[in-house]
Amino acid sequence: MTLILTCGLFVLTYLILKGGWVAPNRRFRISFSMESILMAAISIAAAVWFFGPMTGLALVAIIAIHEFGHVAAFRVCGHDDATFRLIPLMGGVASSSKAPDGPLQQFYISIMGPAICIAPTALALHLVYGNYELPEMVRQFLWSFGIYSGAINFFNLLPIGPLDGGKISRILFEIFWPKAAKPFGIGMMGLALLFGVYLQSYFIIILTLMSFPSVMNPSDYVIVRKPGKRMGLMLLAAYILCMVTLLWSGFPLMVHYL
Repeated sequence: MTLILTCGLFVLTYLILKGGWVAPNRRFRISFSMESILMAAISIAAAVWFFGPMTGLALVAIIAIHEFGHVAAFRVCGHDDATFRLIPLMGGVASSSKAPDGPLQQFYISIMGPAICIAPTALALHLVYGNYELPEMVRQFLWSFGIYSGAINFFNLLPIGPLDGGKISRILFEIFWPKAAKPFGIGMMGLALLFGVYLQSYFIIILTLMSFPSVMNPSDYVIVRKPGKRMGLMLLAAYILCMVTLLWSGFPLMVHYL
């Protein structure tokens, strides 16, 4: 039954991103520039060095799938030049030469980074906890992929500044409660700073401080062509569903560190 549901998640993901899986010329577009190869090599080496071979490779796979989700969503929205690159010890970034055309496109592009990871995360955990005979290295990779994917993508959906969740929350607040968008962003930034200090994580502190400009100056796309509240409820439901699913899969890791 679990395997059937997991296959259903893959089908659903394929349909949601249909038209974005390959570049416009019907081929996968991969950059082989010296800079991109060097950045990818350093990213993989750093992940393996700090987290070990299986966990490090799992982290790189999670980031690559996450960023490709953004790229595929960009392509569906007509951004044929969309691409992504890995950044050592920081993750990755997807980009396009033009901004999303309105809040609905921004929501779709933002949420599909974490959302594309749900199906492979479910499959990895199903294989680990199911009655399957797997080599120990494969089991370790799948276990690391499953719980780290859940935790990382859940964190990415938190309503904090430059994270995908920060972009999504600004759209939702502009739909339902525009005057609270900036105070809420400042409050979440303060909580994130306290959380970073508590964990003594310079990464969280720096990432949170980077959100200050976006919190103080919300993007213009939120003001133009604002979706109605019925559409807003659908977006909110999709956002909550993604967060709950990823929290469930990443909860063991978050409990361990907190």
